[in-house]
Amino acid sequence: MPPFERSEPGSTVLDGHGTESTDQGDLRGRMSAIQNKYREYFRITLDDLGLASEQQTNALMRWALDFNPTEAEVAEREKWYEADYKNRIVNAYSLHQEFMSVLERATNEHLISDQSRRKWIERFRDRNTDYKPKEDWVRNKMQHYITSWKKAEEDRRKLISSKNFKDLENFDPRFKILEQPDEFLNLHYEKRRGLLAEAEALLLAKEKIQLDLYAQAKTKLQTASSGRYLADGKVGLWLERIFKSNTNPKKIDEFVNGSGANSLSGLMENWMKVKNRYDGVCKKFSERWQQTGVRGFELLSESKFLSLHYAQRLRYVEQAEDRLDGANDIDNEAPVLIKLRHAMDIHDWDEAMFLVMEAKTAQLSEKEFRRLESMKSYVNQFRGSEKQELLREATEGKGKLDTLVRRVPSALQPMIVRLLHSPYANRSIHQLRWILYNNIWCRTHGYLDQERARLAASKENAERTKERAKSGLDIGRNDVLSHETGSYEYLRKEEHSKHTATVMSVNLESDTALATTEKMVETEQSPNRLYWTTLNCFTKDGPTSESWNRDLLMILTEMRSLTRTMEKSGYTYTGLNAPLLAV
Repeated sequence: MPPFERSEPGSTVLDGHGTESTDQGDLRGRMSAIQNKYREYFRITLDDLGLASEQQTNALMRWALDFNPTEAEVAEREKWYEADYKNRIVNAYSLHQEFMSVLERATNEHLISDQSRRKWIERFRDRNTDYKPKEDWVRNKMQHYITSWKKAEEDRRKLISSKNFKDLENFDPRFKILEQPDEFLNLHYEKRRGLLAEAEALLLAKEKIQLDLYAQAKTKLQTASSGRYLADGKVGLWLERIFKSNTNPKKIDEFVNGSGANSLSGLMENWMKVKNRYDGVCKKFSERWQQTGVRGFELLSESKFLSLHYAQRLRYVEQAEDRLDGANDIDNEAPVLIKLRHAMDIHDWDEAMFLVMEAKTAQLSEKEFRRLESMKSYVNQFRGSEKQELLREATEGKGKLDTLVRRVPSALQPMIVRLLHSPYANRSIHQLRWILYNNIWCRTHGYLDQERARLAASKENAERTKERAKSGLDIGRNDVLSHETGSYEYLRKEEHSKHTATVMSVNLESDTALATTEKMVETEQSPNRLYWTTLNCFTKDGPTSESWNRDLLMILTEMRSLTRTMEKSGYTYTGLNAPLLAV
């Protein structure tokens, strides 16, 4: 236990006269109870799930556990626990489940190796990374990774089935790894992508009868890579770009062997210069701010810096040098430039562009106007790249949602499309998935089977549902939403459904019942109500089967991940054969 724990539960507190204070004893008991709850929260998030960072947890532990047993202090922590941290535990489990589901799918589809899977789990459990960054890359970036891994695997299979693949192996034995899926998947994704591009470039060079030129270009690019001013994975990408060009062989020769500014040698010189500037920036940052750095500004690692396009590297270095060159003198900084810097640091590009326009009409010095132009170039570079990427992700996400919607049982398709179109799509799909998952959990643990599901949706329970709604009394655990009892008034009241199990039987042939279900899951529900509610869909032929529910759960799980992609991209899903709609 932490060293600041003052007493064991149940200890007696004496007042100044040696007699026990009842109020103080009650506060001590409440204090001990809330401390135990918080300890359980810390154990779950830090040890069991690996979601929180040690530094973040320690800071919160000091507030949560080390306090005086006064009414105000105890009440504050009780209020925070009830309002916030109980929900955080639910969200933590949900995030962990999402992450593991994505990894399991990627592993089963042979998009990553077991070794890569273990590395991802280590990264997830890294105690130096806070919760929010983990939540961001699980919910906003993992789907993009899946798409990229899948494309790499498709390209690998296409290459090894090519009639010219043996020529590749004879020219460079390294390409044999493409025939070894497990070995190939053990490579870092950037190396996989680079190797595939390099193989494609070699086939193109062979086709153009330019193998000598290919070897010369590769030697130069490897020099840049070994000199650490070109990312290793970009060697193959540059080779593919050179030989994929429709330019005639003479122009390619001039590019590879020439010495002008636009030749490969000229470009390499630019790459070297901007990398040298980056190295200088890193050295100065280290000398001046060993721990904190320039407030708000992220110093990129070498690998992240080299992964940027050249124009982005150049603008990034300019901004880093600007921050070092007195731009942190906040007292003398124009307010609009301070706001612009913040928008750039948090990657709010729309706000940044608005502030650029505002700054053009501000009273700035000549030096500040020069800095503004540099900041504008930085915003244009990174905003354009991100917007294009977001549109690409949204377009891919829509295509996948179309496929999933077609797999949804026809009776539910209109409801699902409306939920996806809602501004609360992610939450709505999550809440529907939760109460559907409870159906499967109950079946797995013996609380539900086809006969019990049939009885839950029986005419007798439909009559009880009507009686409960008329009397206002809670007389049962079954809601039957059907032709006569489909409206919202027939749902069990929240004060009852938050504490005891409710089977919510929905007739898929009743438009009113489906509309009520849609309204419920689109409205934010308390975790307690979702925890206790089991969705039981049925038709005139009886309740849906366990396999029906499992298939739908898998579809909803994939949909929920895609709704985050759509939300992040700034677009919304509008339906099959319908265009994307900007939010």
